[in-house]
Amino acid sequence: MKKLLIIAGTIIGFIVVVLIGLTLFVKSYLQSDKLKALIIPKVEQATGRKVAIDAINVSIFSGISVQGLHLKEKDGSKDFVAAREFVLKYDLLPLLSKNLVINTIQVVDPAVNISRNENGVFSYEDVVEHLKSGQKGEEPKPATGGGMPFSVSADKIGITNAKIDFTDAKKELPNIATVADAELKVAAGGAAPGLSFSGKVNIKSLDVVLGAIATRTSGTIEADPENVTYALTTVVSGESFETKGSVKNYSKAPEIHLDLYSKQLDLVKLMALGGNAKHEEARPAPVHAKALPGKAKPAEEKKTAEEKNMDIKAAGEIKVDTATYEGNTLKNFVMKYRYSGGVMTADPVSMNFAGGDKVDLAGTMKGDMIFHYVPGKGDASEQIKNSALGKMVVDLSKVVVKESKVTDAVARFTGLDDLKQPSFDKGHFDINIKDRKMLIEGQLTSPRVKATPTGSVGFDKAIDMLADIEVSPDTASKMKVSGFTGFMAGKDGWTLIPLKITGTTDKPSVGVNQAVLKQQLKKGIEGEIEKRFLKSDSQQKDGKSENPLKGLFGK
Repeated sequence: MKKLLIIAGTIIGFIVVVLIGLTLFVKSYLQSDKLKALIIPKVEQATGRKVAIDAINVSIFSGISVQGLHLKEKDGSKDFVAAREFVLKYDLLPLLSKNLVINTIQVVDPAVNISRNENGVFSYEDVVEHLKSGQKGEEPKPATGGGMPFSVSADKIGITNAKIDFTDAKKELPNIATVADAELKVAAGGAAPGLSFSGKVNIKSLDVVLGAIATRTSGTIEADPENVTYALTTVVSGESFETKGSVKNYSKAPEIHLDLYSKQLDLVKLMALGGNAKHEEARPAPVHAKALPGKAKPAEEKKTAEEKNMDIKAAGEIKVDTATYEGNTLKNFVMKYRYSGGVMTADPVSMNFAGGDKVDLAGTMKGDMIFHYVPGKGDASEQIKNSALGKMVVDLSKVVVKESKVTDAVARFTGLDDLKQPSFDKGHFDINIKDRKMLIEGQLTSPRVKATPTGSVGFDKAIDMLADIEVSPDTASKMKVSGFTGFMAGKDGWTLIPLKITGTTDKPSVGVNQAVLKQQLKKGIEGEIEKRFLKSDSQQKDGKSENPLKGLFGK
């Protein structure tokens, strides 16, 4: 037992001596002043910016701790990049040959401040140019004065509470502020040339402000050399939605899968996100394609060279429990989409109508749609409008018009106040989208009013619509021109009012559909003549004789 204790004590003493020796060795070669003289000139030479370090502490166990690292702005007025603490962990054995090899980097509270001035120049451009010119020039000579060989082979990089801020003096790009943590692994060589990395980023907050629109995003992003997966939550002006998905082969030909879910959204607020974007490209020519029954198919046409070079593909599903748009409420919105070669296909698209401020609707809409969109080729909304093709089927169980300039105009023209706020208990519409228009064929029914609208409503709100309106006998009796209604009456006693509606949805113009009116008047007159002649024949049999046309035209 005594021998064992002696051996153990000897080993412990040897370890203590080695540790003390290594500590003295490290302290002698890794002194704060020596390390500053080693690090600062290299960084300043590489970036062309002034560098300051508050202090450097060295421990054989915890590594090198750089306190207060500052990379200044070009004018030296404030920090461009800063970190509260920069910890470098090194391998002990290379130190014996006076070679410092860093294997792990931990950055605490780093901050990066990026800006763009009124001339459109970013605050980092001079650093990039300096790095490029340094690569073209001669290799920098080792610093003199007690320096040692220095190399970094860090395969682990940890970042805690990183802050990145971006401001744009030209007010063209959004202001961005983000706070995040990251754990990264870096590998060099192997099967893939160059550097490859993997790891996880925890976004605590990502604030983007563009004009009056502010968004905040949080969540996680994980990456490896081939794939990126993410789960994010974004709040836009009080509206929240979740996105989950992945990006495969992101460095070559990205394939994006993105699913979006929201419990409640205001679509007007979301659409306003792109309202301040500036576009100088001319409108692309409309894209024509034939839509097969029940499906919308893209046109077979030649693609431009830019379109052929686009390798980005995307697919996913969008779900929204409740959405509002200009006072209308939509529920259970579901859209599956795919994007490839500049073509977005939404198939299927479905939603439920659940009320509205101006028109209270209940029912469903189902359909599909395609449109072309190529980033950098002009205004996104114009590209979509010019190329949109689709088919929608709408089935309604309730339609209550509370406020409409179109029904107001119809009521004024017909003299029937009942048509100002009509109600229907059933409706069906077939809608085809093409040439910047919605081509509509519909039918609405109720115990008092029936309507059969056909025609188009343009994306510019232009109306070109024919509407055959039928009113019940008690409703028709309220019309001022009773003689006219008599000739427009059908076999079931309902009165047909053929209308033509033009103008815009904001300023509609209502007139008579002359073609239908002439046909109905002809039928009405013929029916009246036939009735009078039959009556005349009956009177002749009774020994009475009367002009059958008397009274037909008020004579």
